[in-house]
Amino acid sequence: MAHSSDVHPELLARGEALARWRKQRNLSQAELGRFLGVSRVGIGYWEQGRTRMPVQLVRLALAHWDCMHRFPIGDLTWGVRINFRC
Repeated sequence: MAHSSDVHPELLARGEALARWRKQRNLSQAELGRFLGVSRVGIGYWEQGRTRMPVQLVRLALAHWDCMHRFPIGDLTWGVRINFRC
């Protein structure tokens, strides 16, 4: 796990939100990674705030996942506005 000095607080907050979203849907890091075209390790790095995720792309993809699975669209705004309809 990354040391707190290695992590930007904003990246960590986004990563924690992504981890909550994933866990609420009972997805593993590997399953989410396959959906997003990212490795399991990459998802882990995002969740730990170690690397920057492409926020707009990830948010749109997660809204699409929620829509496809008839799950209420989650609130991962991260300061980004996206108009999305199922």
